[in-house]
This record gives sequence, structure tokens and C-alpha cells, in this order.
Amino acid sequence: MFIESGQWTAERFLSELSKQKAQGELGEKPRVQNPLRAPAPSEPFLQDGLSNEVLRSMAEADLFFFAKAILGFDWLDIEIHGDLCNKLMDYERNRRMRVVLPRSWLKTTLCSIAYPIWRALRSKGQIRILLVQNTYANAVQKLSVIRMQFETNLILKTLWPELLPQKDDTWKSDSLCLHRAIHYPESTFEAAGTNTTTVSRHYNIIIEDDTVAPKFSELGEENVAPVKEDIDLAIGFHRGVIDLQVDFERDQILIVGTRWFEKDLISWSEEHEKSYIHYQRACLENAQGQADEFGEPSYPKRFPRHVLDEIRAAKGPYMFSCLYLNLPKRSVDMLFMLEWFQYFDTEPRDLVSYTTVDVGGSKEDTIGEPDYSVVLTCGINIYTGRKFVLDIWRAKAPPNEIIDAIFDHVKKWHPVLVGCEATNLQKILLSFIRTRMADENLFFRLEGIHHGKISKHQRIMGLQPYMARKEVAFRYHHQALVAELQAYPIGAHDDLADALAMQTAFWLTFKTKKQIEVESAYESNSFEAVIESIRGVQVVKILDDLQTLDRHYLYN
Repeated sequence: MFIESGQWTAERFLSELSKQKAQGELGEKPRVQNPLRAPAPSEPFLQDGLSNEVLRSMAEADLFFFAKAILGFDWLDIEIHGDLCNKLMDYERNRRMRVVLPRSWLKTTLCSIAYPIWRALRSKGQIRILLVQNTYANAVQKLSVIRMQFETNLILKTLWPELLPQKDDTWKSDSLCLHRAIHYPESTFEAAGTNTTTVSRHYNIIIEDDTVAPKFSELGEENVAPVKEDIDLAIGFHRGVIDLQVDFERDQILIVGTRWFEKDLISWSEEHEKSYIHYQRACLENAQGQADEFGEPSYPKRFPRHVLDEIRAAKGPYMFSCLYLNLPKRSVDMLFMLEWFQYFDTEPRDLVSYTTVDVGGSKEDTIGEPDYSVVLTCGINIYTGRKFVLDIWRAKAPPNEIIDAIFDHVKKWHPVLVGCEATNLQKILLSFIRTRMADENLFFRLEGIHHGKISKHQRIMGLQPYMARKEVAFRYHHQALVAELQAYPIGAHDDLADALAMQTAFWLTFKTKKQIEVESAYESNSFEAVIESIRGVQVVKILDDLQTLDRHYLYN
């Protein structure tokens, strides 16, 4: 828990310190030739009875107080960063952590600068910390911030003078060593990139901060995420960091970052490292604290809604979703553009509904886990032809629950047809559905959908023309389906997208009232009537007419 000695908070300390500077009570200390030399013993920083000894104890006991009051990171907010500070302070329990925060939430400031300094001071300089970034140059740059704190922060130097580096202690761009009683091959702080060789070196804390991130030169309209090779490099480095620990039972590994890609280091760790504590936030969140494009600002002091709107306009929707919601997607791979997605609150009247059923189970034709089943109902407006996604059910469920979901949709939406993919498993399901119809005396049209040689990818791609014409509208809370389409084909799942694609079999044959009226007005000898005859509407009539021809005809 946070320490409040005599009601001294970081905010109050900084406020009093600022007042004393303004009043001249805290004079400027004379500059010394060596910036690492410990300052001479001085009076307490505050004149209200808070001794330097108490101030040091408060800082060592509370990471948030240390980061804000001692290091001067005044953008830190107790409501936003307090919980994360508590989790970092409980490092004996949280030995493995993933910290996923939006861009500009001070995640690097807190996790890769303040936290390692705090741990080093508490350990009397005996701890060894490796700071890893996507490139060696970036890691060295972050280490320079730590270096500047020890060289220029008068409060830090005054409170911990015994740890300031001496003549024989390493103090260079990629290796900073505090003064300590025991010599180790590794310095207190060291820097590395994901392609840096770290053989024969061992650490107590390894912080992997933004090891998956695009290089500056790669940022552009068509390339908004790291390339696959960089992701593979970060994952490969991470798989080896466990061998760099000193004590395998006590040492700590932190993964800190922002989501750039659905298949990145964060997702790899989530899938393979279940022991990691996962801490994630987004700039827009719903009541459950989950990322939500239509949620409320979670950090309003720094990112109020109008600021987020400006960022969204400047970055574009896909970059905004990745960097500020931690919902990653890649524009170059998006087959369904964000501007194609339409939304509605209340469905209009005059809809003809269809229900499609996709039963999970085919590993060969499914992305990710194959055991999700989907029941999806769409309505088509009989006047405009616009399609509305009315209802979705998805679950890992046995056949009886799938059948329950189908009957729920039938009772609620009254579809004119329920279509189920005609695989062997689903043919069995159709038999049980027909039995259930008789039992409940509730009958509806039920058909198997045959795809022939058309693959799932081809079916989902068949949605593109309708989406591009903005004919398909989604409910605001159908974000799982929207996310699948936006991430396709690189998303973790595609079962919802496939269930929607199955609807196109009905859309192709659907005609609006206007189309029916126009077709019924065709003259019998018009070109349109001939086209209709080719479709089989008047085949019998034409064959009868051919009997009156004088010349020989093949089908007479």
C-alpha cells in the first residue's frame, strides 16, 4: 500500500518544494566539476520538519512517491498509475508480468526508468538490471535518462550519496554501475537490443520494453506495424531471457509494451506463459474496464475525449486502435476497410430474416481454435436491400446448446430460412433439429448449405462487394464480429466472419420490392423477358411457342 507519512504525498511534497524555491528558501547548490560527486551535507529539503532521512524512507517504501516526488515525473497520476505501482512493488509475488498500456501513458517512464532506479536504491546497488528494447540504440537512449537522474537530480544525489559511482565504477552509455561493496561482471544497469548477444551475463531483473515496435523509417500509410521478422526476433530473444537470470526462483522478467500486431510478443506470451500477471489498459474502456471503441475516456486528465478525437483523426482509425486501445490490426492486410463498417442502434421495420449456423470442428478450415460454434441472424430490408446483423450467438458448446440457440433465434426473429453447413457433423445436427421441431410443434424451413469447392477464404471474400457498398450494418456491441473482419485473414478466429459469409447465399437471390415490380412490368417480347426466360422463369412457354415455327428445330 502507499505510504503517507504525516499525510505527505508526492503532490504535497512537490507543491511545498515549489513554494520554497519561489520564496528563495531552497537556494541553488553550487555546481561541482564532477556531476557524480556527492553534494555536501545540507539542510532538509523542506523547512517543515520533514527530515531527509524520513524523505528517503518514504521514497524507498513507495514507488509512486519516489517516481513523482524524487525523480520529478509529475505527469504520473495516482488513479492511473497507482495500481500498477502496487503490482510492481509486490515484485516477490509478481515475478513475471506483462504490462500493456497505450502510447504516452508513461509506461516506459514508470517501468523502465523509475522502477529499476527504485529497485537499485533499495538493494544498495547490489541488483543487476537489463533493459531491452527493439534496437540497441533505443535501449542506450533510455539508459541515458537513468544516467541523467544520477548526474543532475540533486534530491536523488543528496538522499543516496553512498551509491553514487566512484572513479573505478563503470559509467558509460550502455553500462551504468552504482558504487557497491561486491563486484559483479554485470553493471547495475545495462542496455541491449533484441539482436544483442548477451552470452555469459546474468541479471536479477530483465525488462523487455517495446521490443516489438516499428522502426521510425517504416512508419507510413501502408506499414503501421512491425514487420514479421522483427516480431520473430523479439519472440526469439524473449524465449532466451530465462537463461539470463541469476536466481530462477526469485528474479523478475517484465514485458512492457503497446500492441502493434495481433500475433506479437504479447499474444505469444499470453498463449504460452500462463504464469505471467497480465496488466492492460486502454484509453477508452467500458464499465468492465475493457477496451471499447465506444467506451469512456479512462485517463481524462491527460486524454479527454476531444484529445482522443484529435489523435484518431491524425493517426487514422487503425493506428488509433493499435496504439491507444491495444486492439491491434494491420492496414496493409485489412481486406475489409474500416470506412466500410456501418452501425445501427435499432433495426428498421420491413426486414426479411435469415439465420445461418456454423458448427465448430474442422481444424483444416479454421483459423485458431476450431471449437467455436456460431448462430447468426441477419435481416434484409425489403425496400432498400440493406443488410442488418440482428443477433449473434457464439460459444464452445455441445449440440444441444447449439440447437437451443437456433430455436431462440427462430422464436425471436422468425427467419424465413435457417441454413446449416452440410458437413457430416452438421447433417447429424439437422436430424436432431427436425426432431426438436416435432417435439415443440415449431416448424421452420431448414436447409443444408453446400459450398462445393468454394473454400472458407473465398466465402469470406464474397462479403467484400457488399461491405464496400456499405450495405451491411452492425450493432455497436457486435465488436467481436467487427474485429474478426478487420483483422482477417491474420486474426485469431474467423468463425463469426464465416457465419456472416454464409448469408451471401441468400443475399444473391433476394430481390427488393422495387426489383420485383420492375421485373413484373417487362413486356413479353422485351430483352429483359428473354433474360428471364434464360433463367428458367418462362422456359415452358418458349418451348410451346417453338412448336409453331415452320422450320425444323432441334427441340421440337
